[in-house]
Order: sequence, then C-alpha cells, then structure tokens
Amino acid sequence: MIKMEQQIMEMYQKGLNKMTPETSIDLSSYDYFTSGQKAFVRDVFESVNQFNLIQGDAGTGKTSAMKAVRELKPSKNLLGLAYTGKAASELEDKAGIKSKTIDQLLNEIKNRSTKQKAFDKMSGKYSGIWLIDESSMIGSAQLLKLMKLAKSESAKVFFIGDSKQLQAIAAGRMFKELQTNKHIELTETLRQKRFVIRNVVELVKQKEIQTGLEMLRQNGNFIETSSIDAMILDYIKNNGDMIITSRNKDRELINQKTRSVLKEFGKIGKKDHQFTVETEKQMSDSQKCMANSYQPGDEIMINNVKGVQSGSRFIVEGINRKKNQVHLKTTPTIRIWDTDQEKFDHIKRKKHQRITINLMESDITALKRAKKEFSKGERVIFTRNDKYLNVKNGNIGIVANIQPEQMQIQVDNRLINIDSQDYASIDHAHAITVHKSQGQTAKNVYIYANNKGHHTTEFLYTGLSRASHEAKIYCENYQQFMCQCMNEQEKQTSLSIG
Repeated sequence: MIKMEQQIMEMYQKGLNKMTPETSIDLSSYDYFTSGQKAFVRDVFESVNQFNLIQGDAGTGKTSAMKAVRELKPSKNLLGLAYTGKAASELEDKAGIKSKTIDQLLNEIKNRSTKQKAFDKMSGKYSGIWLIDESSMIGSAQLLKLMKLAKSESAKVFFIGDSKQLQAIAAGRMFKELQTNKHIELTETLRQKRFVIRNVVELVKQKEIQTGLEMLRQNGNFIETSSIDAMILDYIKNNGDMIITSRNKDRELINQKTRSVLKEFGKIGKKDHQFTVETEKQMSDSQKCMANSYQPGDEIMINNVKGVQSGSRFIVEGINRKKNQVHLKTTPTIRIWDTDQEKFDHIKRKKHQRITINLMESDITALKRAKKEFSKGERVIFTRNDKYLNVKNGNIGIVANIQPEQMQIQVDNRLINIDSQDYASIDHAHAITVHKSQGQTAKNVYIYANNKGHHTTEFLYTGLSRASHEAKIYCENYQQFMCQCMNEQEKQTSLSIG
C-alpha cells in the first residue's frame, strides 16, 4: 500500500506543467457564480497540470460549475466519471456531460483489442478532459489505475469531491492526502435555503460540533427521544423526503414502522404484495476472503475477477478450504433483453462456464433472496445498476402499480416495469443509510441516531448537508451523540502513518 501511494504522489508531481492550457474564457454570463465556482471553471481550461484537485464542500455548486464547462466549450472532448452509477447518471443529466462509472471505464479499457487501442489513441477517444466526481470515495488502488490510464491517454484529469464527507470504502484516502498540494476550493454553501440550517452545516464543517448542535437544539430541531414514533409522524406530516440513519438494522425498523403509519393515514395502499428481493449477504471484509463463508448453492456476483466480466452471476459448486478457493459455475439461465417487447427473456444454458477463484485475489459478492411486502404509492430505492432498465444504484421512485412479484415504478417522469425474476434489487426507501444519501438533496431531512449507531463528524456533516430547507435530529442522548460526532475517525493512508 505504501508503494502504491508513493506512486500516486510521484505521478501527481510528474504531471505538473505537462499540459497545454486553453485560451482565456469569458465568464461574464456567470456573474452569479461564487468565486469558488469561477475558479473551478477557469482551472479546467487554464491549468497546465495533468492531475488537478477540486475540493467542493457539500452544496457549493460543483455540478453547476461542470455544466458551465460544457456550455463554454460544447465541442470539447469531455468525459464525466463518478464512483457510483447514480452520480454518473446525474452528472450526465444535470451537467450535460457524457458520463460513466470509473469501473465502466476501467473495464472498457481492459477489454480493448490491440487494434481498438490503436484506433482510440489515434482518434483521441479518451484524451481531453476528465471530470471525476465523488473523488473522495475512490480508494488508492483505483486512483492509481485511473492516473496510469490518464497518462497513457494524455488526458487532463480533475478529481472533484468533498473530503469532509464519508470516506472511501476501499483502502486509502488519497484525495485528501493530495490536497496538501495546490487545489481549488468551493466553500460557499448554496444548497441550504434556511439561515439556521445553513449556519449549522457551516459550523459542523468547521468542526464546531457543540455550537452547531446547540443551535439546532435551541431552534427545536434536535429532539431527544428513545422512540422513533415522533420522527415518523414529523416525516409524514411534513411530506418528508428523507430519513437518514447510520445502521441498516435501524433503517429496516424505521421503514417497517413508517409503512404501517402511512397505511393508517391512507398515504399508501393498505394491501401488501409480496416481491422477492435480492440483497447482499452481510459479511465483513475478512469473511468475504474466507472459503468457510460460502456454501454450495450460494449465488455469487463477480465484482473483479481476472478474465471474468464484472456483474456476471455464478453458483457455488464446491469449496476448497485448504487452498481457500471456491468452485463456481454459471447460473442455469441467461437473461436476454428483448428490445421489441422491452422485457427480459430467460433462456436455459446449453453449456456452463466453470471457474475456480482464489478468494484473496478476487472481489465477489454473495447474494441472498427473501420476500418483502410493498404497497402502491410507497417510496422504493433501486440498489443495483441495470443498463437495460436504465436504472442506477440509488435511484428512488414511487410504486405506481403492483401485483405479486411485479411492480411498476415511477422514477422522475418515466415508468419502469420490473419482475422479481429479472430485477430483484429493490427496497423500501422511507429511510436510507447515510452512505446511500451521499450525493442526494432533499427538502426535509430527518436524522435518526440511537445509542448503538456509529456517529462521526462525517456522518453528521453528510446527513445535515443533504437538506435544502429543514433538518432535524432524533436522538436518545444529546451528550453522548455530541461526543460521538466530535470523533472524525478518518481512515489514514499508508503514507500518513509512516
């Protein structure tokens, strides 16, 4: 890890003064931009460095700045990248920049033929400017791959993110480490419309946790209670957009109780319909790497295994505990999209692919299926990307129609039909975890924090900064919660340790 992060630093330094700047741009049409937004846009065109950093606090107009880049240079070769599919989709929709996930780009490049690689180089397909959103979520290994790829393609890269929010899931936090170098900062908050909430977010951002929470409490936005009932009633009464919690266990409990109250108030259909959902088996990182954690019959999704397409599904056939390996074979049927009928067909495989993987060298996800109940009119969240349905992990919609194992869900202005046999990655979305909330905006936000939750400065900042108008915290013990939120518990890079 130390060697990897040293390479990142070395590549950053070697990329200084390597690029040709654009001619000066006219920002007179963007007088309403903050100084940070203007500096961001100018830097995209005028920077002479190959690798550039944009630290944009939550709600400071990063997407608007990226949209301005596209508007100022519509013919420029721009590529939008993001850690999650939902963020990539929003970047494309809101900024007008053709975007994809980082994994999609890396897989695309990895699977190129020699001929295709030469053609891409000649045509400059991947050169130009890369705008990488959610960069604070990128682990060191993925960051190094991106930098190596950008160097080979002569691309100018802008890593854009907020190091004050939730940290990368993968090892390393190099986005913050790189900020010891010169970078652009966007700090003026635009999202929060109410003075009190805007001030509290600013105080938390400056690590003034006690002052910020006290301001919330004095304003009646901090409710000390051991019950979730008051929060649920507030959420329903005020047509709340988002309940945020730190634990999946709490999320599930809140969703079930909220559904019951919504039915009583006639806000959603009283009749439940069963739908078989697919979720990830709960395993620690160490358990995922041990053969003992799996058993024959388990369904596996491939995330990163050499020579196997990401997203492929397999069934565990056998286990070799001594070698820490699992033997896999492809699922019994192939899912094929019928373009004319706009639905999936399932064709029985004539031949199975069998592979053996070493768990210490592979990234896989074990899946499980269970029946859940849904009602017409309730909020649901998609938890897996699907290019055929055109949905992203994190998209939220409303159930428009439902019958057993089938749903029609309205997402923005379109209706999406799903069948549990084809797409089962769906869940209730009255409450979501703080990780799922990152990158989203809601008018009213309700944060639940019991004594068992994991609450840090990043949790508090991310949760509060989702709100544009109202934010309330419901907590068992004010003093305990305040003390927890004073702990940043940031992950360190190997370089910062030693």
